[in-house]
Amino acid sequence: MSGSPFDLLESNVMDVVETIFGETCTWQPSTGGPLQTETVLFKDKTKPQGVGGNDFPELYPTIEFKRSQFPTLKALVDDTKKRERVTIRGVVYGVRTVTTKYDGDTVVAQIDPKI
Repeated sequence: MSGSPFDLLESNVMDVVETIFGETCTWQPSTGGPLQTETVLFKDKTKPQGVGGNDFPELYPTIEFKRSQFPTLKALVDDTKKRERVTIRGVVYGVRTVTTKYDGDTVVAQIDPKI
């Protein structure tokens, strides 16, 4: 985060949204280390997404979080191709992909309960 007033506002808004709408997510890195627990934004694939007046279902659920919450998840998924797993609402999901949004601090992980 660059420290601009916009970045600070964005971080504060994300904290508020996670507090109100967030879900508890746990992750045990495949390389070892402590179990990590964070609040993330969870979008289930069963909720259709509206585009141009039409509803399209998500192919996979996603979680959105700040890079600092799970700082090594993206690198493990990208570099090692290991099957990282997260748990939300008691369901274990395999992490398919991890991408960073335009701001560099917001991360979206595509997850799948079947892997």
